[in-house]
Amino acid sequence: MKLSVIEVHDLHKSFNGVQALNGFNLEIGDGVFGLIGPNGAGKTTLLRILLGLITPDSGNARVLGYDILDQSLEIRQNIGILHERTAFPEQTTPIHYLRNTVRLYGSDKDPEQLLASVNLTKQKNQKIEGLSAGMKQRLGLAQSLAGNPRLIILDEPTSNLDVASRDEVVDIIFNLYTTEGISFFVASHILSELERICHDVSFINEGVLLEQGSVRDIIATYTSNLLKISTTEPTLVSEYVTRIPGIVGTRTTGASQVVVRVEPSRKAESKKQIQEVLRNYNVPFYGISEDVGSLEDAFREIMRVR
Repeated sequence: MKLSVIEVHDLHKSFNGVQALNGFNLEIGDGVFGLIGPNGAGKTTLLRILLGLITPDSGNARVLGYDILDQSLEIRQNIGILHERTAFPEQTTPIHYLRNTVRLYGSDKDPEQLLASVNLTKQKNQKIEGLSAGMKQRLGLAQSLAGNPRLIILDEPTSNLDVASRDEVVDIIFNLYTTEGISFFVASHILSELERICHDVSFINEGVLLEQGSVRDIIATYTSNLLKISTTEPTLVSEYVTRIPGIVGTRTTGASQVVVRVEPSRKAESKKQIQEVLRNYNVPFYGISEDVGSLEDAFREIMRVR
């Protein structure tokens, strides 16, 4: 049974008459959790409230069992935080920086071990200004570990990184959970990475909770009515497929793929009809897959129906 890590009850928060959170509710357990939503959905406002940086207009929340209004110090003593863009003293070295950080926390953490946990041992005596963006983000992860946190909150941890650096950061996050038991609360718009590392996700828009559940369940629920057609002629495929009864809509995703939304009760029939129509009109296609299954597809469906 998962332990409760964050509980949010009926949070409201507005800025100059604009409602950022509108009765938001959330409950998550230990593990790696993802918060998903478009820009302006309320993600940053929620994080700032959980961190005690701003107070809600009404409602309440608990982090690791501590009340955000009365025990914000206890919350900060038990969590780590990595912001989207972290500023470092550029002229110092990672090992010197972490020694000072550990000393500030009064922690028993070994700075050398912190660097090893984020694969920065070789760069420990290099000036921070010479580190790549990915290395600096990993240093930020090491910093978030300095106070023996039970929970680490990450705000867009990979948004400014190249693919290789993103992969390394994601792998480190999941390894820290599996080996150290540290829970993570990740706000990100890079859904392919959340799909890789998260146990559960929530979708937020206009300050309200749209959906919450395990990654697998969310994908299964919201992509079961989709078909994916591989083709060199996506425009022609869309033109002919939309004429078929039971086809609700199509979406071209790149130069060689069309996603088709069908009526769930007619999925098998629609798949057979698509094959017949495309063959009759000599439209080239290389397969029709029912395994659309991605968190990005689920996000599009959730935003569409809500």
